[in-house]
Amino acid sequence: MNYDDIALVVVDAYQSSFSDKGKAHSGFKKAYLNISKKLHKCLIDNSLPIFITGHSLGAALTTLATSELYDNENFDSCYTFGSPRTGDPEFINSIKCGRIYRVVNNCDVITTVPIDFARIKYGHIGSSYLIDDHDDLLKDMSEDEIYAYQKSKSGGLKKYAVSKIFNDGSKSIKDDLPAFLADHAPINYVLGLQKLIKGY
Repeated sequence: MNYDDIALVVVDAYQSSFSDKGKAHSGFKKAYLNISKKLHKCLIDNSLPIFITGHSLGAALTTLATSELYDNENFDSCYTFGSPRTGDPEFINSIKCGRIYRVVNNCDVITTVPIDFARIKYGHIGSSYLIDDHDDLLKDMSEDEIYAYQKSKSGGLKKYAVSKIFNDGSKSIKDDLPAFLADHAPINYVLGLQKLIKGY
């Protein structure tokens, strides 16, 4: 996610109805609607299997696309990597498909946002797969279990920020990103998956 994507998460974090399936993050919905007509047009004469995948904001758009396409006869599966939370419980529960897979790399903080606020609730779709800090693949963890794992491992943004400011404030934080930021990078998803594949 770049700074514009982060602004999309924060500024447009209210929810609005999405395809009679519940409510989705308004910023993600707006971004998806910008591409949905072209997407559906490409699929009109399609006879090939449909695989949908994305990382970060792309994963949020993947989730919205999957909610509209999973009952298409050519739909095969959906894979998300580092996905933010996209819709409310009604939206999440409306998607009845066993071929949706959500991959979380260790302490990737983007997978925890947007946070719940008052009556605004968010969640994830699909079966969860967590690549832990030992490069093991943990399967079928609930969203709460993954969050508890991440919280126990990440050390917290406040602790990190204070240590950088008071201990080595002259050094760029880019040289030493904490896991909850570094784990979101696409390259770290690729490296984590490569290690898993080599281990099998």
